[in-house]
Amino acid sequence: LWHPNSDDETLEEAVAKRRELYKKVPRIDYLFIPGGDPGEYYADEFIERTKAISNALKENHKNAKVYPSAQAPHKYHDWGDALIKELENESNILYKAYQKLKERFHLSTGIHVDLIKHIPTQAGLGGGSADCAAFLLGVKELFNLDISQAELEEIGATLGSDVVPCMYNLALLTGVGDHVTPLKSNLNFPVLIVKPHFSCSTKDMYERYDTLFKNFPRNYSTDKILKVLENNGPVTALHNLLYNCFEEVLEDDYEIKLIKNAVFKLQGICPTLCGSGSCVFAIFPNEDDLDKAYDYFKKTYHYEVFKAHTMNK
Repeated sequence: LWHPNSDDETLEEAVAKRRELYKKVPRIDYLFIPGGDPGEYYADEFIERTKAISNALKENHKNAKVYPSAQAPHKYHDWGDALIKELENESNILYKAYQKLKERFHLSTGIHVDLIKHIPTQAGLGGGSADCAAFLLGVKELFNLDISQAELEEIGATLGSDVVPCMYNLALLTGVGDHVTPLKSNLNFPVLIVKPHFSCSTKDMYERYDTLFKNFPRNYSTDKILKVLENNGPVTALHNLLYNCFEEVLEDDYEIKLIKNAVFKLQGICPTLCGSGSCVFAIFPNEDDLDKAYDYFKKTYHYEVFKAHTMNK
């Protein structure tokens, strides 16, 4: 399927229009997403557009393949070079991580990596950072590298601001996420993650935040949250303690409110936006309630839904 762009449509409108089309088509094997002609999207916009449309496609056609169609917009003469640079930034984080380790330890062999991604993009879940963190830890183990955790974190920090936090299961982050304090707790609970029918660009969300908020709204609940973790619960004590300032800068929060209201009705606790969005996570007191909520969101709204569990060791 090849679907042309429209000059006057926003990304949200483009995704909504295509989602309805994909629902009606019984089978799609390949989708070609054009970079222009019409549209004239610059390289970074094209990558963002491809991610969002791909997510919409996968809702109904999970095995379909997506191919960016390199129709360079005529007014951008450097479009091809810029696209290659964007793709390198997007897809080569593991390669960059390996190169840093190879240079430092003079590794004489390469490794084969199959990266199978199930975490949706532009969802606030840090999928790429988690991949990189796991890769660094895995290569250290595979080659029995003589490198301390602090040194490994130093390398991770050069690859992305969220890589180091993803090396920990439970931690307190301060600063811009560069100060990590490991935490211990025996509190363990089921978590539901719901991906609404839209995505959030991290860059756009931070730009909106910088425009709308001059000072970071201080979260006075942090000490209370740490106390609950220290005391190993109860999980219900987390009610009304979790907060994400990015919820304040969403352009359209209708779906987020819909998900949060449904979570409360389904016995969930603390539904909160993940990272810079667009996923919402919620805590559930037991597996039965988690399963019921999972089925509800899948069948009622056809959302991408994930069942997860906290990791505290």
